[in-house]
Amino acid sequence: MSDFFSVLPSANRSVEEVLAIGEKGGGFATEPVSGSAIVQETGASHEIVAPGSAADQLVALQIRDLANEAVTPSPGVSRHDPLASSTPETIGQSFDRAGNAAASVLAVEAKGIGATQDAGTGLPQLQFLSDETVLRTAPAPFILDLRGRLGEMISSVQGRAVSISDDAWIGTQQGSIERGEKTELQVRQELARWSAQRGIYDQTFRDVYGFDPVGGDRDYAAVRIGDGWSIRDYRWNEAHSERGLSNLQTLVPRIMGRSFQSGDNPWRDRTADAIGSANLTFSRARHDLAFYPQTYDRVKNALYPSVLNRIGDEGGVKTAQNDLANGIDWETLRRRLASSTEAYNRIKNDLYPSVLNRAGDEGGVKSAQGDLARGESWEGVRRRMAFSTEAYNRIRNELYPAILDRTGDEGGVKTAQNDLARGVDWGKLRRRIAFSDEAYNRIRNGLYPATLDRLGDEGGVRNAQNALANGKSFSEIRRDKAFSEEARNTILRLGGAALGRPLSQAELLTYQNELADGRTLEDLHKCGFRPIVSIVFSNPSVDGPNLKMNTQGILNGQPEFYDRYTTLDGGVSSDWGVVQWSGQTPLTPDAGKASQVWDKNYGTSIGHWSQGSATSELGRTEFNVFRDPADGHYVYQMAAQGGELLDVQIATLGTQDLNLSFDHQVTASLVQGVSGYRGNTGTYQAGVNFTINYKTKNLSFGLFLQFESIDYTGDPDGYFYLPQTLGGSIFNVFGPTADYINPLRSENDGVMYKTTIDVNTGLMRAINALRGMYRDLPAEITDLRNWYLDGCYIGVETIGSGQISDVTGYYNVKDPVVSYDRHTNVSFSESCYEKKVVTMTKA
Repeated sequence: MSDFFSVLPSANRSVEEVLAIGEKGGGFATEPVSGSAIVQETGASHEIVAPGSAADQLVALQIRDLANEAVTPSPGVSRHDPLASSTPETIGQSFDRAGNAAASVLAVEAKGIGATQDAGTGLPQLQFLSDETVLRTAPAPFILDLRGRLGEMISSVQGRAVSISDDAWIGTQQGSIERGEKTELQVRQELARWSAQRGIYDQTFRDVYGFDPVGGDRDYAAVRIGDGWSIRDYRWNEAHSERGLSNLQTLVPRIMGRSFQSGDNPWRDRTADAIGSANLTFSRARHDLAFYPQTYDRVKNALYPSVLNRIGDEGGVKTAQNDLANGIDWETLRRRLASSTEAYNRIKNDLYPSVLNRAGDEGGVKSAQGDLARGESWEGVRRRMAFSTEAYNRIRNELYPAILDRTGDEGGVKTAQNDLARGVDWGKLRRRIAFSDEAYNRIRNGLYPATLDRLGDEGGVRNAQNALANGKSFSEIRRDKAFSEEARNTILRLGGAALGRPLSQAELLTYQNELADGRTLEDLHKCGFRPIVSIVFSNPSVDGPNLKMNTQGILNGQPEFYDRYTTLDGGVSSDWGVVQWSGQTPLTPDAGKASQVWDKNYGTSIGHWSQGSATSELGRTEFNVFRDPADGHYVYQMAAQGGELLDVQIATLGTQDLNLSFDHQVTASLVQGVSGYRGNTGTYQAGVNFTINYKTKNLSFGLFLQFESIDYTGDPDGYFYLPQTLGGSIFNVFGPTADYINPLRSENDGVMYKTTIDVNTGLMRAINALRGMYRDLPAEITDLRNWYLDGCYIGVETIGSGQISDVTGYYNVKDPVVSYDRHTNVSFSESCYEKKVVTMTKA
């Protein structure tokens, strides 16, 4: 910035001319007049070279204007404290206090003449070439002091060189000051406010912060510069303020996608110095940081893998760096990558097949893109998908049955989910299970004997394992074996021996189909090659009294069970569990042997559980296990009293969904009865219930089909709940073709009834009710091939009022069996109400 430059007299100009020029303000002319000085800026001082004869010429003139040079701001002044008492002071303010006598010091050193140092100032002593020069220069400091300071004020406050157009303002302000109307400080403050209001400091602010100032920012600049900061001071102090440093720190997460760390402090401080010294702008700092090697590495090896699951390609990384340099931040760049076509395709065609063995659906893909855009990594999305309910069910109910011909156990499924989460894809997971010891043994010692009546040979087993690994299911391999030439000959040989005659072609085909559907040659042999009816669930009265018990919680849409069985003497029934709902506390597997109860038919129990109180709001339940002395079968006794929809049941575990359709006969049989029935308040109902699913391409829902055997009223009433959404529909089968046990009749106390239930006929009645209520249901609703058996629940449910008089009774169940006859084809019939649906006879 220029100082106020006096016009030096020369051999061709008189002192009077110089004085005249000074009075006219000629020192601020933009072009030097003839014989005037030519100014060259040289840092903090100015070297002036004057024209004229060599004998009369000032060889060097150094001017240090103490009135115009700003003092470095005090370090204690904060960007956030514009009124701090430590406002930096300029030398001009000090000059006002010191008096006009110390306004300036001129140091002149003649070229080639040795100059001595002034002991007071440390500057060269004044030396002149002639007495004439002394006379001609002597008046200049007194004429130019105030005008010079006002000119320097313009340079300091507005950061520009003074021009001739400033003369009028300078003259006006000079007059006001000389008349005592204003001080120089007031003039400076007015000029700073005027400059701030007209946006003169806006660009400096943008250079420091990279965004436009608001009103408060302009006010702050006006106060600071008005009180003594130069515009250079303002820039330096803003760049090093808490706000300026914090703003620089934000570049690291915005450009590099990571948090600012202590190791970044040197970069921040050097950048602040460069911005404060006007050698750099915030925008340029952003640009430079975008092209740092570390930023390149972050985009290539962090951003791309996190969003697209691959290393960034050279072109993509350079494009990303350009975008970062031009104002797009890391989060925006991440969102753009996450919403790209590549991300969509990778999620749909890579991630979903790898984890769920299917292409991604539109909603799922968009959801995953949203998660990636919000900062979740590819690994995080994969892990969440691997531990989803869908992944759990696909592993448990698809992958394991396809390879090992069984549902997945809890530990195996969790291990598989962990593997998927860590990056093992579905194909590798399938291959690992296919070549497991269990798969080897199931093929060699299970499949081969079941279909070919021999152990598997090494080559055949390995071929089957390869087929499983490459996508063929266990059931498909079993079908191949069942229809092989070797199986055909084996069936003919064993069947002929059992029947004492050759098998017909129809019989051979029937048995091959049975083997393909999962029956074994041993099954055929045991039944003497008679028509086969499959048992859907094992008989818990035969297999053993140890069942799993539920926690009263829900896991993956199914009742949650403890991970262990009860510990009674006897075997385990893996197809059945004990289910209680709405109890005060769950029944726990280990509690059954702590005490015993007695029954008049079966004697002392081998297992006893109870919880709650009949007089409590939640009621009381009891579950007992006896062994029938007549045949050694286990009897399951359930009781409930009070509560609100208080249930205790034995129920099948897992699901048979999509395996058993109702176009073949489904029949349930059991021995059941009631004992110790009492009470006259509340409700009590017991019986056999089935969960059934309807599934087509366009419609799916679940139905709870109830066959009520015992009702507190004596005669079960019809009941159905069929919401318009169809989900959660309930239908209670009743009527003259459905036998029941009246608990109010004493002759039924303790009496057991053999019961047979035609489940298909009960389902047809429910379908008729649906058609009657919703006329717009599709015709396929009557196609029994679309209805599938899911599970079975046998138990008791009560509602009470917390009184001892609430009804209760022991519901006794023995030998529950559900069979599925594939050789009996069933079609929907309008005459289903005429057919016997529940038949009971005394055991």
